[in-house]
Amino acid sequence: MTWEEILKIDMDEARKLGRKYAPKDMERDDREKAKKEKESRIKRHKRIVATIKENMEYTTITDEDDLMVMEELIEDMEDSIGSNNFMTYLNGFKSFAVKYDL
Repeated sequence: MTWEEILKIDMDEARKLGRKYAPKDMERDDREKAKKEKESRIKRHKRIVATIKENMEYTTITDEDDLMVMEELIEDMEDSIGSNNFMTYLNGFKSFAVKYDL
């Protein structure tokens, strides 16, 4: 057994004991981790939207309907930053990106 495996087992055991003997502290820690993860996700989503907007300035899309759909997808992505729906809109955008080789 490697030291990494031992450490992992020890951390699993520590979590179990923490949940058993200090549930409030563990809940607080879980909330803090979730908050940090959400802040990180929001930051990442904002970077993605900003990059897409920058690249859209140089788009070669001539079909007005497709351009309008892409702009709506970008707006929807902005509105859904930090939520699970963001990835749905991003995947829709990626479909257009592949079509137009963006």
